[in-house]
Amino acid sequence: MNMVDNKSGPKLVSLLLFGACLGLAPSRVFAWGYVGHRAVGILAQQRLTPQALSAVQAILGQNDQGQDVGLADVATCPDDVKYAKQDPYTCAGAFELASGEQSAFGTVQIPWKASSSWHFANVPNSASPTAADIEQYCQDNTNGNPAKKCVMAQIKYDIQILETPGESLGNRQMALMFLTHFVGDEHQPLHVNDDNDWGGNKKKVIFEGKPWNLHSLWDDVFTPRYGAMTETGAAQAADSSDLAAKLDQDLGNRDTSAWTSIPDLPDEAAVESFDIAKNVIRPVYAQDYDPSQNAAVLGPDYVKQMQPIAYEQLEKAGVRLAYILNQIFAQPLIAPAPVVKSKASFEKALGGVLNFSFLKGAAWDGGN
Repeated sequence: MNMVDNKSGPKLVSLLLFGACLGLAPSRVFAWGYVGHRAVGILAQQRLTPQALSAVQAILGQNDQGQDVGLADVATCPDDVKYAKQDPYTCAGAFELASGEQSAFGTVQIPWKASSSWHFANVPNSASPTAADIEQYCQDNTNGNPAKKCVMAQIKYDIQILETPGESLGNRQMALMFLTHFVGDEHQPLHVNDDNDWGGNKKKVIFEGKPWNLHSLWDDVFTPRYGAMTETGAAQAADSSDLAAKLDQDLGNRDTSAWTSIPDLPDEAAVESFDIAKNVIRPVYAQDYDPSQNAAVLGPDYVKQMQPIAYEQLEKAGVRLAYILNQIFAQPLIAPAPVVKSKASFEKALGGVLNFSFLKGAAWDGGN
């Protein structure tokens, strides 16, 4: 069968060709799972201005080991908190989220299952969204979060919280945690595209002889290490550093200014991801679908096609997250954050030395 129709063919070909030009050979590392989200955080933090880095460090503080907490450390907390069993839940050993806590994001519940719908947008694969209308597919929240239930609206709301003078430290910590994660999620194409299959979760895949689904395969960038779920935290951190170094090396040879020179970054990035899912991922799945196995049968050739595209999406996420934070924290802090270990004393001290009044006009409207 034909992989694409005549209308989508040129776009599909161009996307596949650009992936081959990135200079990133396929390798067996994770992407949008734990490792990929941390890699996005590493890439972003490396690109922060001194002012933005100071603000990030002031907000996140130190962990219970006395170490500075960075974007990579909080990048996976929004996934973890959805299923957390210990209440309160501690993000990166630095700050707590406890059931019943009233926040700018609604009432916290551990596990925070209501936050699950903030990670994606169910934009129908049959649609042709633009940045001007893609948020029509977002639904209203019902748990006290004023922003709509989709990743684009949540990104804008996180930005608004970080830009609001006088906002509490706890809300800023949650906003920075969510923003770091959601910018990564938005660049996973199947987080912004749905074909009545839960973003590809119902599409069965047989990859290198083992069963997967399309969404999880993309979460892992087609490089399933079958014992990865039992890998130590230290090993996963090393993997994320390796992936970030690979992506950073590629970025050193590229002009990425076009990635941030767009007026509505969250919605434009969502449209980009949607188009990759619609014009690349789903047509190739259809081409490789085997009715007798009710699954697409995929192997190394699929990795060669798709992994460079996935890598560029991770690169875009890191560059764009840094850009957003650099815009938010465009002026230096009045004084460095004090080193205070408890959340209550840290927040009190923070309020005494930091002046966030320089945070004027939002880059984007918060939510809808």
